[in-house]
Amino acid sequence: MKNLIRIAWFIAPALLVITSCEPVEEVTPAGPDMSTENTLNASSRPIIYKVKEQIDFSEQEAYFFTGCNDDLLKITDGILRINYTITEHKDKVTFQYHSNTSNFRLLDETMGMAYVGSWVDNYKESFNLYNFYPYTVKETINLVFTTPGKGNNIKIKADLRIRIDANGNIKTYIDNYRIDCQK
Repeated sequence: MKNLIRIAWFIAPALLVITSCEPVEEVTPAGPDMSTENTLNASSRPIIYKVKEQIDFSEQEAYFFTGCNDDLLKITDGILRINYTITEHKDKVTFQYHSNTSNFRLLDETMGMAYVGSWVDNYKESFNLYNFYPYTVKETINLVFTTPGKGNNIKIKADLRIRIDANGNIKTYIDNYRIDCQK
């Protein structure tokens, strides 16, 4: 059970934080005008939507589960910048996001240790618009939390790949999964 919890953290952090926030701006097409004249050739051109979101952690209460000794770190400050891109081309839809932080600070309330953090996450999901398959997910996450002193930093890296083919066969890979708990 503990391994399941440790694996689940790296998909959930962005969702946990993002679902607690209000949308910053509306999703608007960044691609071609979809007037009647342009819809005749729409299948040959991609439609692209882009959204940028920024989450200020100093304005809300949020926590991050590291997987190190069941640590739950309170996020005390920082900005999370997220760039979403949704592309629809012919019968394929691709959803991507890239997120990173600045001035990211966390606190281990149990131990009283303050951390400076770095969080970078790249996610890509694609599927067929009409029958959903094949369905693929690729995610790479890198997190580093450092604190003064020796042997008390946290480093997390993981690459996740999920593929479901047209027959419903599921292949899941977790590559380069490393969690270095220097406590």
